[in-house]
Amino acid sequence: MKKKITLFKTSSSGSNTFILYKNIPDQIKHKYEIRLADLKDIRTDPTIVQSDVFITTHGEYPSSPDKINIELWHGFPLKGMANMDWNEPASPESVRNYWARVDLIMSYSPLYTTLLNSCMGARIHQYRITGMPRNDALLNQENEKNLFELFPAIKGKKIGFFLPTYRKSPLKPLLNEGDKNEQNIFGLKTFNADKFSDILDVLNMVLIVKLHPFEEQFSLLQPDIRKNNGIYFLTDSMLHQNGLDLYELLGASDLLITDYSSVYFDYLLLDKPIIFLPTDIESYRSKRGFLVEPYEFWAPGPKAYNQDSLHQAITDAIQHPKTWSENRKAVQSLVHSYFDNQSSTRVWTEIDRYIEERQILLEKKKQEEN
Repeated sequence: MKKKITLFKTSSSGSNTFILYKNIPDQIKHKYEIRLADLKDIRTDPTIVQSDVFITTHGEYPSSPDKINIELWHGFPLKGMANMDWNEPASPESVRNYWARVDLIMSYSPLYTTLLNSCMGARIHQYRITGMPRNDALLNQENEKNLFELFPAIKGKKIGFFLPTYRKSPLKPLLNEGDKNEQNIFGLKTFNADKFSDILDVLNMVLIVKLHPFEEQFSLLQPDIRKNNGIYFLTDSMLHQNGLDLYELLGASDLLITDYSSVYFDYLLLDKPIIFLPTDIESYRSKRGFLVEPYEFWAPGPKAYNQDSLHQAITDAIQHPKTWSENRKAVQSLVHSYFDNQSSTRVWTEIDRYIEERQILLEKKKQEEN
């Protein structure tokens, strides 16, 4: 009987499990029974618990020790998490107990292993350096096709993505990390939407805004910026309805704007301009904390603190895209061990090997008991 593998997808914003599911090698398809599930399916489909292997990205399904539990996580850690987060509600015991049940943790690099483990407290034998499946999508040649099918009007334009991290989370409803100004999407003290529109026009550029899934329900956006012809909003529901992930579009962009989102670590693989908006960095540092410092080094791109400097940074990025290339590559070399689009294959290889090894050990144990 084929072993059953269930992958859990939590969003369409850089889902490692979704891309891993899309990139199943033929020999793995034939060998195992594999399904992609949503967390809500747990309540409606009792067959999920019958799976032999569970693959997650947010520690969302702590199954029993007799199952195989594999964690892909959801990004290279810039910010403090779990044991390294000042405001983590979970106890150290609950964090430790969950990660003790995880059999394999896929990793970007030795540095990633060290940083994630400072937060989660696993053991070195649990890690496998494979790279992340979602970066296979980022490096895929289909990005332009996918993007233009969603937004046909932007063809022929320079394309920027704005991908900020969240400040409010359903997991911590009373906590607002940092003190970002919510009166405009960039968190600037003052913002003029018409002036921003003029810059986009001059550069023949559009900006696609994709908020963190947590923030889509909280965000207070300026009504006039939504009417700006140069700005397009992308949501998880739009991606889901089209069977796409954010990383299957992002590679078609010319630049990225973010603040503290880990997406920029992946974007380094493209060696394209990154603009940072650390408008509330001191508050964010004190409330959430960073795992790596100094921020100036780890954020390899211009830092904008007001609208004029943002306009200048965008203009420079479009006109001189290689200016920060050396800085980007310095961070890239620390973050990534792999720079290709074969991470899914490496992950499936490790999963298959572990299942086989575990089966051999179980059979050996049975023989010894008999």
